[in-house]
Amino acid sequence: GSSLSRGIAGSIQEEQIVTFLSNDCASDKLVLILESSSQTDNLCGASASEFESAIERLIGVGKLHVSREVIESMSGHKGYSWTVTFKSRMGDVPLLNVDMTQVGNGRDASGKFGL
Repeated sequence: GSSLSRGIAGSIQEEQIVTFLSNDCASDKLVLILESSSQTDNLCGASASEFESAIERLIGVGKLHVSREVIESMSGHKGYSWTVTFKSRMGDVPLLNVDMTQVGNGRDASGKFGL
């Protein structure tokens, strides 16, 4: 799920966490969609700044802060977890969704990712 954190002057900033495991970013593409209207390029393996820039280009997102953590599953799949903090769009932000038609052989890929 998503979480909320207190920002400047008591405003509420939503955080969403995107986790994606893949040993093959060529066939397992991480493409995110917001509100069914705009989508990112492939973000599999993206740095925090690349992820932030791509999400900020989505319609209506505004300013963000993104941090990235390296993860590895017990089955040996490697990937990342990106924490997205919405800085200028306050309150309940619709979930970022994964375009499942872009995921190839990702065994750990499923529906909507822990956002």
